[in-house]
Amino acid sequence: MVTESGLERFFSREHRELLDELDPHRSLARELDVFGQAVLGGWCELAASVRGVNEPMAEPLLEFYAAEADGYAPDDPDPEREVVAICFGTTINGTVEDITSGSIRLGELCESFAWLHELIRTHGGGTVSIYGTGMFQQIVRDLMPRLEIEEVAPALGWLIPWQRLAWLSECQLREGAVLSRGRGEPLIGDEREQLTYLMRLAANQPGLANWPELARFVPRRAENLLPLSADAYRRFRRDGIPDDPELSDRLVDDIVDRRHYVVDTISVIELDELGVKRIVLAPEEHPDRTITGAQPSFHLAFLVDHAAGSFSGTITLGDEDTVTHTGHRAVLQIPAILGHLGDELPNERLASDENGADSMTIFHEAQAAVELLVLSAWRDLVVPDVRDQHYEIDRLRKAKGSGKRSARRGNLEVVRYLPRRLIYRRAAREAASREGRPEPRRLYLVSAFARRLPEGQARSADAETFAHESGIPLAAHQTVVRPHYRGGTDDERRAAMETSTGHEIRQWRSWSALDLLRTRTTSHTNTSAA
Repeated sequence: MVTESGLERFFSREHRELLDELDPHRSLARELDVFGQAVLGGWCELAASVRGVNEPMAEPLLEFYAAEADGYAPDDPDPEREVVAICFGTTINGTVEDITSGSIRLGELCESFAWLHELIRTHGGGTVSIYGTGMFQQIVRDLMPRLEIEEVAPALGWLIPWQRLAWLSECQLREGAVLSRGRGEPLIGDEREQLTYLMRLAANQPGLANWPELARFVPRRAENLLPLSADAYRRFRRDGIPDDPELSDRLVDDIVDRRHYVVDTISVIELDELGVKRIVLAPEEHPDRTITGAQPSFHLAFLVDHAAGSFSGTITLGDEDTVTHTGHRAVLQIPAILGHLGDELPNERLASDENGADSMTIFHEAQAAVELLVLSAWRDLVVPDVRDQHYEIDRLRKAKGSGKRSARRGNLEVVRYLPRRLIYRRAAREAASREGRPEPRRLYLVSAFARRLPEGQARSADAETFAHESGIPLAAHQTVVRPHYRGGTDDERRAAMETSTGHEIRQWRSWSALDLLRTRTTSHTNTSAA
């Protein structure tokens, strides 16, 4: 009986679409250690991406790369060309050759990446990171003198799988999970745990490797990372809310126009909303113009601890050009979610708009809850009247060292922001525990309903008017109970009522954006249930 490799078991559980790509290499996978199997898994994803591109469209680009090299190493590197772009091209060329032959030269592939990683480590100051968005700019600059722009386009679809493969090869080189540049963190658990951890963490690339500030918050066990399976994705979406560009843009306006503070620390925001336990925000940075349009505003990375598993992403606030192309001023990128955008959605919706507008709607719908929570948390940190009124601030760790280099290594102050509603809720739970009472339930909305009157009583004129306005038919022995909230604490119920009764939901007043979003979510949940 032939034993399955760890990679085959992982693909069977979480990446079934790559099993066909692995099929010719199953015997090789059984001979490899954890890091070798992870690199082979990354190669399978890149190979599937190369196959997925329309062949006539990709032909000029593949012919150019084939003329530059034989295998995974360039024949004669041109010193005037950018070395990262050359390595990208030779990897694509080697992948095409191996797909054709049905065998993979894994040693040659790893040697090529090891050369690149060591070059970046020793001369990093003059080399753009291979994990950032600037990587595609290097590829375009390298190819434009030789090809037309439409002939360069297929490279964009290969870039993210290539960057994930590059990250996995660096983990092999450093003998650990690369969460900070040039250093591998030791893996824990058995072989299955280690491989699952590497593959799930690879799904968060590119991006996470560029943010050493977040490294200390990345889970160290596979069970705490978001699985790549459709079941995990459905659990992620279960707690979501519909896309709302108007609310998103209002939050962006507040972040840009009403700000007083700057997010220059590592900010840990405890939430317990929509399946999100907490969000960790890295310091703000200047965004890449290729993502945001002509006049970008702000940009940061984040890590989300979600009930379905942790994942990372970036969010960038753009200008009107960004709205034209995406429908939002906020551009959210969550690499681990990107591969699931078509799940649970009718196929005709994916192809209904030749210009891709419908695909962008699906993109935002899949990530709407995270987008609004991140924007809400960001807005509440930089707008002073909200930050001062609604957060308890606790400095968990002061910065070590000074200067830009120290900051980029992650030696930044860590500040925890705890919404006061969570403090109230925890105090109520502690009091209930001391007094032997049941813990208060989570806050939920009770819609209007008819109720039988006690014998001898009649309904009031206000109840009569409300029932008439609401269209609720009442018998002579009935009255109406207005919408109200149950569960939670007194402060939570009071906040929810003041937010939703007598005010438009998007008028901020004095309430935190998170409180308003929470009330809006509760209303949506009850409406959907009805």
